[in-house]
Parts: sequence; structure tokens; C-alpha cells
Amino acid sequence: MLTVAGYVGYMRHALGKTPDSRHVLLDTLNAAGRYLFQCHDWTWKMTGPVDLVAKADQDWITLPVDFQNCVTIYIDNTDGNTASFTSVQQVDLLKLTRFKQDQFDNTYAGAFYINFPLWTQPSQGQSQMRAFVYPTPETDGQPTMKLIYNRRWKELDDPESTEYVNIPVDFEQTLKLLCRAFALRMENPESDSADRTMMEANLHIDKLKGYDGQRQIEQGPLSGGVNSRTQLRPDLQVGIATL
Repeated sequence: MLTVAGYVGYMRHALGKTPDSRHVLLDTLNAAGRYLFQCHDWTWKMTGPVDLVAKADQDWITLPVDFQNCVTIYIDNTDGNTASFTSVQQVDLLKLTRFKQDQFDNTYAGAFYINFPLWTQPSQGQSQMRAFVYPTPETDGQPTMKLIYNRRWKELDDPESTEYVNIPVDFEQTLKLLCRAFALRMENPESDSADRTMMEANLHIDKLKGYDGQRQIEQGPLSGGVNSRTQLRPDLQVGIATL
């Protein structure tokens, strides 16, 4: 797979010239990556579980750098360190604020409350997103939570980086086409080549949507197994009588 530097070099080659001084190729790569993530609810965007570890006297927890939204979160009680908490409840920011201000006491014993940001834009001076929590932890690691979440495009800040971007290998060619189209469009808004490349990229995306829908994501007994309902004899199914 291409590295970050590889994508930047690919766009420079596609342009065939030194980019306009106002055209930052790394920004174009980030724009193309966001477009790819946002154009479909890809199955590979879901990931986890990852640890969210509470810090003593800190009413927020740092989220993964590619966090978009929470799918589910639960408390890990396997080590016995979080026995004082039994569940995690997501609440809106207003309710969490009211809890902190003691405007009303509608909390449940053993519950730990968390609020996730609505938009994945770090605040000024903040490199990663934060989730706010209540009550404020008194001990490090109490609680420790497991987070399953949907990922977003990981924003890149080094055009010479040798790290890989956070997409499956099957999507590399599509991202290359998007980068090419976006770069050509930035250099020349009237570019026919940009239009043709964007059309090709969207054709790739349509094919990948079908491929993504065929991935094995269903849960439960495998088809054909001893517990598969499709394999049961009709005379043994509940509610069906045979003569």
C-alpha cells in the first residue's frame, strides 16, 4: 500500500508540474480521504473494542484519534478494579452538566455517565477528541471501559510520513483516483481530466459498495450448521403439523 508520502508524490506526478503555491497536497489528500469515508457506511469503519481508561480527578477521557461515533461501550470488570460501577449510560451534554451542578439527582447507583461529542472537531489546542464523564473518577482505571466505535478519516499532518492511511487495501486504487481528481480540480476548476477521473472514482466506489455488502457480517449460527433453521425438517418445525 502507498504511504502518506506516496499519495502526495502520486498527486504531484499526476499534475505533471509543481503545484500552485496555494495548493497544499496534504490537504487535498485529507479532503479525498474524508470524501471516501463519508460517501458510504462502510462495514470496515467499525472497530474495537479499545480501552478507555478513566483518570483520577479528570472529568474527561481522551478518545481514539480516528473516533467518529460510539457504537457501544461497556465496563470491563474482569480485573475487579471497577466493581463500584456496573454500567455506562450515554447522556447529552446538558444532562451531564446538570448532574455536575446538582440541579437534580436522577442518577442510578453504580452507573457511570458519558457524553460523546456530536462533531469530530478537536477544540483549539486539543489534538484529540474528548468524552466528558460523571461522576469524576477518584482512582486511575476506575472504571476501565471497552469502546466499539465507527472510525473517521484520520487527519494527516506530515506530507513525508511513511505511515499508511486507515483504509483497507481494496480501497487504495479508489483513493488514488480521488486524490488525482481532487488535485486536478484544485489546479484547474475547468479540468475535463478531473471530471473523467472523478467519474471513474465514483464507479469504483459503486463497485466497492456491492462488494462491501457481501462481506460476512451476519451473526449467529452459520448456514448449514446443526442450529440453522434452514436445515430443520418441516415436520419438526414448531407450528407445522404433518399427516
